[in-house]
Amino acid sequence: MKVLRLSTQLHKWVALVVGLQVLFWVGGGLVMTVIPIETVRSEHRAAELKPALLEVGALPTLAVVARRAGVAPVEAELRTTPGPTTQGSQIPIRSGGTRMMSLATISE
Repeated sequence: MKVLRLSTQLHKWVALVVGLQVLFWVGGGLVMTVIPIETVRSEHRAAELKPALLEVGALPTLAVVARRAGVAPVEAELRTTPGPTTQGSQIPIRSGGTRMMSLATISE
């Protein structure tokens, strides 16, 4: 009899906890349908943000870029590479070749 009574009490409390979770889930869903989706996604806040300017002093130095790339630079020449918006620099390496460094490579 003790097992039956214990299981009944346990079932009652688990049902209460699960029922409250379902109630809060449904209530949250109803609230989200009443509030405009732009507000739910915080699009009204994101639209007010403007991109910050990149300061030249914040760019990594040649030594930092070379260390991240795992090369020892001999010289560096900045120039625009072919493509609509791609910019990078050719960095000669001691093995005789060159390696193209771009903003995407620097951020790795």
